Amino acid sequence: MDSALWGFLGTLVGAAVTFLATYWQLKNAAKMQEEGFEREREERRRLLQLETLAHIQRELEHHMQHQDRVLARRVAVLKETGKWEVLPTDDPLTHAAWRADLEVTASAEKVRDDETRRAIVAFNDDVRSVGRCKELDGVDRWNDLREEYAQLQERLGPELRKHI
Repeated sequence: MDSALWGFLGTLVGAAVTFLATYWQLKNAAKMQEEGFEREREERRRLLQLETLAHIQRELEHHMQHQDRVLARRVAVLKETGKWEVLPTDDPLTHAAWRADLEVTASAEKVRDDETRRAIVAFNDDVRSVGRCKELDGVDRWNDLREEYAQLQERLGPELRKHI
């Protein structure tokens, strides 16, 4: 009976050791899998930021170009009529500026860095307000915005490089 008891105890200890080894193996496999998923998620976040910031740079450029054209047309109308008027909403140039504004606004929400996001949103708001200004002094403000635009692009450059 003694040997049967030792055999039974050996079986229990063997089963316990097998159970613990299997548990640790599964736990480590799950941990490694989760770490792999986290690396994959971080890579997707990095690529999204890279794509978003590059997209914002392009759309800011488009927004500036369209607003530049809007103001040039408004100045031309001022010279012809003597009145400073806002372009009609059905004007294709107004639509192009509006689309660029929407693209920047929507894309800015995807920027992870709070300071960069706030700078983009504030600049875009300024561009929009100058495009809709009801007085001629908007042209002076536009010239100031060109300088701010260069500063914003300088800020976006290092932010982009962080994600390359």
